[in-house]
Amino acid sequence: MKLDNIYYEAYKLKDAKFDGTFFIGVISTRIYCRPVCTAKMPKRKNCRFFPTAIVAQNKGFRPCRRCRPELVPGFANVDVALFLAKSAKNLIEKGALDDHTVEQLSRRLGITSRHLRRIFIAKFGVTPIKFAHVNRLLLAEKLLKGTNSTITDVALKAGFNSIRQFNALFKQYYHMNPTQFRCEHESKK
Repeated sequence: MKLDNIYYEAYKLKDAKFDGTFFIGVISTRIYCRPVCTAKMPKRKNCRFFPTAIVAQNKGFRPCRRCRPELVPGFANVDVALFLAKSAKNLIEKGALDDHTVEQLSRRLGITSRHLRRIFIAKFGVTPIKFAHVNRLLLAEKLLKGTNSTITDVALKAGFNSIRQFNALFKQYYHMNPTQFRCEHESKK
């Protein structure tokens, strides 16, 4: 496969692994972009690929105002959403949603809760709440397998404020209650 075709496929996927390794010039607009740019996808025949932003500019292309390819990676608008999603993920993993709401988390990050949900879903494929639930359930699973703590203690240590919610979510994801899960795991030892 020709290298330009590989670049175009990476651009279609918005593959961050290629960010900074090449730049795309669109001949119909005379604009060049980064592979992660969220602008409308140009036709393959209108794309030219360059190893650096300087080469693209020297060929007469101007930088995209959306992905800002002339800036150091991390300082363009497309990078901010990724940074915010990762920051939210780290805070959630540290328990930010154990005692607070998504609205409070989004205020802490300086964005609206709607924007937080949108960028979180785009990056991780789930809402912040669902991510927090799965994170708590994975910890609960470890505690059920590796400790003799009571089910109530496991729920509280995993970040659940309600035993009822813990049992309901556990059953929804594992198709059995926590006691059944523990018994089944112990019988496999």
